[in-house]
Amino acid sequence: METEDTTQDPQTIWEYVEAAPAFVGAIADLWSWSLNYDHRDPRRPFPLFLDLVGYSDEQYGCRLSTWGRNESGGFGGAMEGLGWMELYKLGKALCEYADRPSECDEWITGLMSGDLDE
Repeated sequence: METEDTTQDPQTIWEYVEAAPAFVGAIADLWSWSLNYDHRDPRRPFPLFLDLVGYSDEQYGCRLSTWGRNESGGFGGAMEGLGWMELYKLGKALCEYADRPSECDEWITGLMSGDLDE
């Protein structure tokens, strides 16, 4: 008698985020929330999160957020503050990351891998 495996790997980025383990729930929520912003908006919290935890520098060798950059691309320009919702979501994601950095890195790598369909 064959049994059908009911667990499947997510095929799309949306399924991947929906199936996020509880220990990265706030990180997945922060990623989803960041989709509300234009990709050049310095208030996008997910790229800032990746910079703060060192993921972007470790994986890509550069910052991903535009936080604090001026119009010419340098640093030190006027910085816009994050809204209360962004601060809340960013804070929760940072706490999750602080509790389980290796496992969070692994999940983020899956998210950022590009192996998932949109």
